[in-house]
Amino acid sequence: MDTFYERLIVRAATIDELLSDDFEVLPGQKGDADLAAWRLAAWCRSCSSGDWSLFNLRLERDGLSIGQVLAKFATVRRRTSTATPAWIDDAIWIDTALQSSIEDVNATPCLAEPCAFEHLFTPVIERAEALLWAGIDGRPFNNLNESARVCLRQLLLEQLCSLSAPAIYDRFVKAIKSGAKPVNLKEPKCDDNTSQYNAFVSEMRISGFRCLFEEKPILLRLIATITRQWIDTSREFVMRLDADLAIIYRDILPSGTYGKIANIKGQLSDPHNNGRSVLIISLEDGGRVVYKPKDLRLDVA
Repeated sequence: MDTFYERLIVRAATIDELLSDDFEVLPGQKGDADLAAWRLAAWCRSCSSGDWSLFNLRLERDGLSIGQVLAKFATVRRRTSTATPAWIDDAIWIDTALQSSIEDVNATPCLAEPCAFEHLFTPVIERAEALLWAGIDGRPFNNLNESARVCLRQLLLEQLCSLSAPAIYDRFVKAIKSGAKPVNLKEPKCDDNTSQYNAFVSEMRISGFRCLFEEKPILLRLIATITRQWIDTSREFVMRLDADLAIIYRDILPSGTYGKIANIKGQLSDPHNNGRSVLIISLEDGGRVVYKPKDLRLDVA
C-alpha cells in the first residue's frame, strides 16, 4: 500500500481506534509529546468540559490511564497483522478519481442545482454511480427515469460539496492571493471571468488534493464514508422500490397509471443508521410517496 494511505489510516483514526490493539506505540520526539498533550486536553474539554477529575473517572471506566492515552496519542503505527479499515478502499479510488483529468474543466455536471466546487467532484460522482448500478439492470434500473437518476447523483454531490467546500475555499483564496499559475498540461478553455477558477480546478487535480488531505486527513475519510453510504443506501432504495412498486400503485396511488419515478427529493431528515434518510418520490403522473428507511411497525401501532 502507498505510504500516503498508511499515514492516512493512522492520522484519520478515531480515538477508539488509536486506543485499540490495532495500533502500537513507537518512540516519539518532543514535538510528538506536545501534540499528544494537546490532543488529550482537547478530549478532556470535549467529554468533561475540562474537568480532569471527571475525565479520569471516564478513563478508569475503560481501564485506561493518562500515560497510556498520551503514548497512543503521540506516535503509533498500524500493526501489520490487523486488517485495513473498510473505508480505506473507497478512499483510494476516490483519491485517484479526484486526481483524474477531464477534457474541459468548464464542462458543467449534468445535475440539477450548482454546488460549490462541483467540477472537482465530477469524476467521483461518475464512479460512485457506476458502483451503485453495477449488477443492477432491467426493471430496477428502468423504474427511474433519467431525471430521477440525476436527483440521486445530486444528493451525493450536495453532501460532498457541503462537507469539502470550506477547506477547498481556503485554498482557492490563497491561490488567488498568491497569483500562482498551475503547471497544467493544457490551458483550460475559458474566458477571463472563470480563468482563475478553472486554473484552480486544474491545480487541485494535479497536486492540490494530495496537499489538502495531508493537511486534513480526516476529510478524505469522511468523503469516503459519505460516498460509500450513498452507494449502499441508494442501492437499497432502488431494490426496495422495485419490490414495493406494484403495491404502491395498488394501495397508495391507485391512479391506474404506471409511470416511472421522475423525481427524488432528499435532505428531509437527519442522516441516521449509516446514512439513511427520508426521501419523497414523485412519479411521472404527479403522484408522490414518502420513503422512510426504517421499521414502521411502531408508527402503525
